[in-house]
Amino acid sequence: MINSKKSYYEFLFQDSLNYQIISGKLGIKNGF
Repeated sequence: MINSKKSYYEFLFQDSLNYQIISGKLGIKNGF
């Protein structure tokens, strides 16, 4: 239970990192 909860939060963290990277690339692409 604790293990799956940990991996769930790691997944959310990784997902938010990917979102920041993608939005950052889009921002550079759009001249921000």
